[in-house]
Amino acid sequence: MDVDECAVAALCVALSAVEPDDQLFIIAPFSVAAMIRSLVEARSVAALEASLRPYVAPHLARLSSASIEVRNRRGMSDMFREVSASTPARAFLSLDDAIRQVAMGVASRPGLPTPADIGELGWVADWSRSLKYDGAAVAFVLASGEGVDEDSTRVMLVPQEPEIVYGELAAVLAAHAYGRVTWQSMQAFYTDARDTRFHLRRYIKTGRPARYGTLLAGLTAPFSDAELLALRVRWIHRGLTRAQRLADIAARHVSRHELVPPECVVDLDWLLQEVGALSAA
Repeated sequence: MDVDECAVAALCVALSAVEPDDQLFIIAPFSVAAMIRSLVEARSVAALEASLRPYVAPHLARLSSASIEVRNRRGMSDMFREVSASTPARAFLSLDDAIRQVAMGVASRPGLPTPADIGELGWVADWSRSLKYDGAAVAFVLASGEGVDEDSTRVMLVPQEPEIVYGELAAVLAAHAYGRVTWQSMQAFYTDARDTRFHLRRYIKTGRPARYGTLLAGLTAPFSDAELLALRVRWIHRGLTRAQRLADIAARHVSRHELVPPECVVDLDWLLQEVGALSAA
C-alpha cells in the first residue's frame, strides 16, 4: 500500500473532527500535496487503494478548500522520527481505531466558540515551534477593528517542552506580561488556537499546576487569579487578518533562528526580570 495514500487517508480521518467553517491549512511533503491536488482535480478517489477510499471520499470538498504548504520530505521525516521516538507504540492507532476515537470525541465535546473579528484593541498573539531548527518563539502585535499597529510587533525566543506545554497560551500570557511591564496593558487577546481560553481558565482554576510547564509560572507570578480570568481571549481564523499574519510570520522566523528587525525582539530573561519586579513591588 502506498505510503502517500495512507497519509492522505490519515489526514482525512483528522478532518472528521473539524468544524464546517474551519479554515484548513495542510503542511505536507511534495508527493502528498501532489496526490491531494490530483484527487481534488479528478473529483474522485478511484486512484486510491480500494480499502482507503471510504476514508477520503467524504472529505474531497474540504480538501479542495484547503491551503497547502509544501515542506521538504527530509524535514517531515525528521519530525516523524522525533514524534515516534517519544511516543509509545501502543499510542499509534489503525485508521479504524482512529476514526472511532474521533467520532467519540466529536459526540462528547461541548459546544465550541465561533471565530471572532478583531474589534476591541488588544494583542494578537501566536506561537511557532521548529523541530528542524530546534527553536520556539511567541509573537504579539497590537490591533483593533481599525487596523494593525505594525510597529508594535514583538517576538521572543522561548524554550520548548517541558517549559512550555501549550504554546498559544504561553503567547497570550507573554503578551499580557509584556503589556503590563511596558504600560501597554490590554484586556483583549486574539489567537488562532480555538481552545486557548479554555486552557487559560483550566490553568487558573486548577491552581496553576506544574504540568503546564515552568514558564507560565514566571509570566503570571504577580497577577491574581481574578486578573487573569478577566482576560478576554478570543479565537480568530488563522491567516485571515494582517495582524495574525504578522504575528505568525515573526514567530516562525525566530523559531527558525532567522533574522527579524532588532527593535521587534524581546528578551525572555529581561521580561521575566521585569515581571519579577512587579511581584516584589
